[in-house]
Amino acid sequence: MKALAEGAVFLAVAAGLHVLAFTALTAPGDAAGDAGADGAARLTLAAAPASLTALVQQWDSPPEVAPAVAAPQAPEMPDTPQPMPLPDSPTLARPSAPGLALPMPRTADLPQMDTTPAQPQPEPEPKESPKPPPEPDPLPDPKPKPEPKAKPKPKPPSPGVAAQRAAGKTGASSSGQAGQSRSGTASLSKAQTRSLTAKWAAQIVSRIERRKQYPRDARGQDGTVGLRITVGRDGGLRGVSVNRSSGVAALDRAAVSAVKRAGRFPAAPAGLVAPSYGFNLSIRFDS
Repeated sequence: MKALAEGAVFLAVAAGLHVLAFTALTAPGDAAGDAGADGAARLTLAAAPASLTALVQQWDSPPEVAPAVAAPQAPEMPDTPQPMPLPDSPTLARPSAPGLALPMPRTADLPQMDTTPAQPQPEPEPKESPKPPPEPDPLPDPKPKPEPKAKPKPKPPSPGVAAQRAAGKTGASSSGQAGQSRSGTASLSKAQTRSLTAKWAAQIVSRIERRKQYPRDARGQDGTVGLRITVGRDGGLRGVSVNRSSGVAALDRAAVSAVKRAGRFPAAPAGLVAPSYGFNLSIRFDS
C-alpha cells in the first residue's frame, strides 16, 4: 500500500515537469521575427539541456518498489508422541468366601398358660355374730358407815397441871420447827435441786459475761470456749479449767481471765447445802 502511494506521487511530479518544459519551449520570444511575410507562424525547436533531460528521465522511470519481505514461517512443531498403551493388568480372581450358615436364634420356651376359665369359688358362709356378754349382776348398796360417837368432854385440869402442859407444848413446838427446817433442806427432790442449781448457774454466767473482753491477738476470729468451774456455797471460786477448746488459744485464755476477773460469785440458794458445786459453762466470743 505504501509503494502504490509513492508511485502515484512520482507520476504526478513527472507530469508537472513535462508541462513546465513544454511551456518553456513554447514561450513567445521573437514571434515577430519568426513570422514570414505572409504571416505564417514558424515553430523553432531547440534541444533541452542535459540536466533537464536527466531529471525528466529520472521522473519518468517508475519508482523502485521495495521487495516484499516474506513473513517468517513458524517452525514446524514436532508431532506429539502418541501415549504408550498401558499393559493390561491381570485380573485377579477374588476368593470366594465360604457361605457361613448363621444359626437361627432360639426362641425361648414359653410356659404354657392354662386357658381354662377359672371356676367361681363358693362364697363363704356368714359367721354368726358373737353373743353379747351377760350383763353383770347389780352390786349391793354399800352399808352406811356408823356415825362416830361423841367423845366426852375432858374435865378442866387444875392450875398446876395446865402450866406444866403449856411449858411442855412450847418446847416441843420449837424443837419440832428446828427439826423440820433441817429435814426440809435435806429432803429436796432432784427436780428442785436442778432448778436451784440452774438459777445459780445463770447468775454466775451473767457475772462472767460482764467481765468478758475480746482479746486483740485473736485477730477477728470467733469461737466458743467450754469451761469447767467449781464454786463454793459461799460464792468463792474454787477452780477453773478449759474442757473444750475453741481452737483459738487467745480466746481460751480470755475466757479463763474473765472467770478470774469476776471474783466472788453470788452465794448458793438456801436449798443447796453442799460445800461446792461444779458447772460446765460455754463462753462465746464474736469479733
